Amino acid sequence: MRWKFVLLTIVCLCLTACAGEPDEASPRQSAWGTVFAVGQAAQRNAPILQITNFSVFAAWTEADDGNVLHMARQIDGTKSGVPQSLPIPTAYPFMHTWVAQPDGGAHLFWLDAVFDNPQGDTLLWLARVNRDLEMPRNHVRLSQIRADAYDTLSVTEERTLVVFSGGARGEPSLYMLTVDTIGRPSFPEWLTSDVRFPRLTVSASGQPLVYWLRASNGQVMRAQLNDTTLTAITSLTDGLPLEQGDRIESFDVASDNTHTYLLWNISRADGTPEAWLSSRFFDSNRWTAPAQLTMGTPASDPFVTGFNGGSALRVNAGETALRWAQVANGRYDVVPMVAQIGDSLRVVYLQAGEIVAVQALVALGQDLVGLPEFKIDRNRHLYVAWSEPTATGLAELNMISTRALIGDVRLSD
Repeated sequence: MRWKFVLLTIVCLCLTACAGEPDEASPRQSAWGTVFAVGQAAQRNAPILQITNFSVFAAWTEADDGNVLHMARQIDGTKSGVPQSLPIPTAYPFMHTWVAQPDGGAHLFWLDAVFDNPQGDTLLWLARVNRDLEMPRNHVRLSQIRADAYDTLSVTEERTLVVFSGGARGEPSLYMLTVDTIGRPSFPEWLTSDVRFPRLTVSASGQPLVYWLRASNGQVMRAQLNDTTLTAITSLTDGLPLEQGDRIESFDVASDNTHTYLLWNISRADGTPEAWLSSRFFDSNRWTAPAQLTMGTPASDPFVTGFNGGSALRVNAGETALRWAQVANGRYDVVPMVAQIGDSLRVVYLQAGEIVAVQALVALGQDLVGLPEFKIDRNRHLYVAWSEPTATGLAELNMISTRALIGDVRLSD
């Protein structure tokens, strides 16, 4: 009997050895494939993405042993660089923006106080980053006065247009400057006063347009930008019906082939996020009154989006609210917009002034507490990133794309 016990023991040991370590949990999946883990940080908004001909750049803010860091990561079709900190002294950097450059690198813009005076005014900064996330020269301060919001527009391959609001807190003004491919800025020029949340876009004829909210009453304004002068300044629509304690989180502008859309994200005094929309037909001067963005239950018939994300489902009007809505770059037959709806992240498609279709992307474990990121490349591939809170106090910074990136890549890779 002893030899039978020994034999049984050997068999069990062999089976245990063959089994090896238990399998790790399957990678998280979305409608577009595996969810890519970009990083972890105590950051409410999504990491900012830039799509180049060679790779995807991501940037975010992270804290480490009392230091606040600019973090960046390069992602391409064969490998993923590890998250790395950029050699920039910081106080509390936020509102990052990438602008691609012809050589495959990018300009990185952000707002921050001077690192040794964190209680001072926030200023606008720029760093030139090459394809390998190296900085060939020091970062540059673009504003010598307070800056509270900004936007960028690549007017040519050699020149980026920048507008920012700031200056006196009681009467913030609008300023503009340009930056060349090396990262050399022009001197800021004053444009007008009473400005918050400036946004840059172009008309159908290629004329730069500036939209903004009046700081005094929230009215939406628009003007043409001719060199360093605003012309055809026009009031478009009244501000939102905000109550005491409510605040505007973001303001944006988008267009399809027939309509222009104004998008606000707000937080109510109790913290509830809402998305609001106004639209206008191109040949009309009348804007719809701003209204909260809602939709109905998706139907079963498909809607062809014209992008590489597959078909969506048609949807009618309804009472389901959108939260933390973010439009994508570019002008197309439809305007794609990513938002939290219920307990999932979805792409919503706007056309002819209303929501016409929706596509589910990924289930969320926690509600978003900040804006997602949404980009489209020249081949109409879609890229979505978001910051998802966890019980550890850090947020998971995630990304998905219709373009084949790397497959299952984890933070330890």
